[in-house]
Amino acid sequence: MLRQRGLASKVDFRKPIAAFQKRGYLAGAYYHTVLIGDQEARPIHPLIDWLDYDGYHVVTKPAKEFTDSFGQRRLKGNVNVELAIGAIETCELVVHLLMFSGDGHFTRLVTALQRSRAYPPSGR
Repeated sequence: MLRQRGLASKVDFRKPIAAFQKRGYLAGAYYHTVLIGDQEARPIHPLIDWLDYDGYHVVTKPAKEFTDSFGQRRLKGNVNVELAIGAIETCELVVHLLMFSGDGHFTRLVTALQRSRAYPPSGR
């Protein structure tokens, strides 16, 4: 069982893969994340290594650094586009597509996928 930083509970990333493999053919499990700076020193690095080793396709994208109008150093990064494109491409190959997210940013994507061949369950 691995603990994801910032969560109030532990997440066992083995369970979803095992549960879905019992119910049928699992085409793939993906984990999308943004990498900030030197990830060797970051707490997420062991999680990424573990997920990659244990069967997840890890999709990473480097954060971009910029200076805002107040001269403050800011980081920007997100993998929403990569996740959406991956879901759209994958839905053409599978019967069911399950997405887990910590927010509601993918509501429009889920709606579009529900009209296509894949039917992600509603999170409501």
